[in-house]
Order: sequence, then C-alpha cells, then structure tokens
Amino acid sequence: MIFKFFISFAALATLASCALLTPKEEVADSCERQGCEEPSAAQTSIPIAEPVPVQIPNKIDALEGLARTNPKAAYDLALRYFRGDGVVQSSQTSLKWMRQAGEQGQLEARKALGLLYLTGLSEIAANPAEAEKWLKIAASTGDKESAALAMEARRAKRAKQIKWKNEQYWRKNAQRYWSHDYPYFGRWENDRWLY
Repeated sequence: MIFKFFISFAALATLASCALLTPKEEVADSCERQGCEEPSAAQTSIPIAEPVPVQIPNKIDALEGLARTNPKAAYDLALRYFRGDGVVQSSQTSLKWMRQAGEQGQLEARKALGLLYLTGLSEIAANPAEAEKWLKIAASTGDKESAALAMEARRAKRAKQIKWKNEQYWRKNAQRYWSHDYPYFGRWENDRWLY
C-alpha cells in the first residue's frame, strides 16, 4: 500500500514539474473603462516573419560559371589563380583555366601557355615541346611575338633532346665504370679494413 502511494505521488510530482517547465504563452489583458478581458486568439497570435537570407553569388563562383563557355572569362580566372587575386594562389588551377581559354581560341591564353611551358614554374617543369605547340598555334594567327617565342621554344626543345641523349650516354658509361672499372681502395683483412 505504501509502495502504491509512493508511485502515485512520484507520478503526480513528475506531471506537476512538467507543467511548470512547459513555457506558457504570455497573453496581455486588454483593459478599458468597462473592465479587463482576455484578448481572443486572433488578437494575440501575430505571426512574425523570419528574415530570409539573401543569397549573394560569390564573384569567383560566378566567374567560374562564365569561364566554362567564355574564353576571356577563363583567361581572367587563370590570371586570378596565378596571382592569388581574390582566390588562394594555385599554379595548377591557373594552368587548368589557361588551357581552357587556349583551347577555346583565346590568343593571349595561348601565348601565356607557351611562355609558361617554356620557362616552367616552381610546381610545373619546363616543357619546350608543349611550349612550341601553343606558340605555333598562337603564331598561326599572325602574332609576331608568338612566332619569335616559338623559335625559342624550338631551340629549347632541341637543346633538351641533346642534353637527354648526353645524359643517357654518360649514365650508361658511368654505370659500367662504377660497376666494374673502378677498384676499391681498401680491403678487409684480419678483421679490419686496410688502407
């Protein structure tokens, strides 16, 4: 019997505490000369609209959207990534957009690609063959600067080929010498090295 009483008391206490914790809507009384009366639900429930955030497009996102179809926008975006202007500087991303602009026919992008491949960047090695390709395309439009740079790229490509052949020749000979022809100075004898 005491146990049932205790459970009933605990249940009532829990319900009472829930009722106290439930937030009540504050209702303002309307008082006039005749007396006070509670306002109707229509008078007290005025909906307050939450402000809707206005989506302002990011300038770089908008430029990327344009760059997909507009070669001038792709070139501008490439320059921004190269310089770190409004974006985190990234030579790789710059090269991606510069190639996009060049493939879409933008002359300045083609010259820039030729020069970038001719000189290389810290993350991108020089590639005279790729430089010559882009500069020849740019020179085919009659651009004299591109034609002069294409000749430089051709010379750099030949020099790189000659250097590679020399490296291969000397690498093969050096391996033979190091593997067979060079003798050791010391020898191991009586549990020690003798020189």
